[in-house]
Amino acid sequence: MAIKIWQDLGLPIYILTNQSGLSRGYFTEKDLELIHTQMQNDLLQVGLKPFNGFLVCPHQPDDHCECRKPLPKLAFELIKQLGIDPKETLMIGDKDIDAQTGINLGGEGLIIRSKVKSSYQSFPDLISLARLMKNK
Repeated sequence: MAIKIWQDLGLPIYILTNQSGLSRGYFTEKDLELIHTQMQNDLLQVGLKPFNGFLVCPHQPDDHCECRKPLPKLAFELIKQLGIDPKETLMIGDKDIDAQTGINLGGEGLIIRSKVKSSYQSFPDLISLARLMKNK
């Protein structure tokens, strides 16, 4: 499992997500917290550590906020707090905005299982990327 490889490598794993459904009223912060709690519990049930944290932008695209991906504000605040060099960060996602966030941060951005062509480096699945990282 990719997450196990990254945890064994000592890499912190954070989830950075745009959730405009919050500001649109589709679901509440409590609903999102329950989803995140379930994700953490799912990891624990298979013997993994929970994610290190979740960073959420609740704004809609038309709000033009600074925390919505692909802008790097949320990620930059986190790595600054953790004392991580932006060049050492890796943003992985299934959309170009995810990869672009990593680049905007000063790090690297990769795409996993993109259904559309992307100009960013991509991998068919997380385990392929994790195995490559493990063997570096």
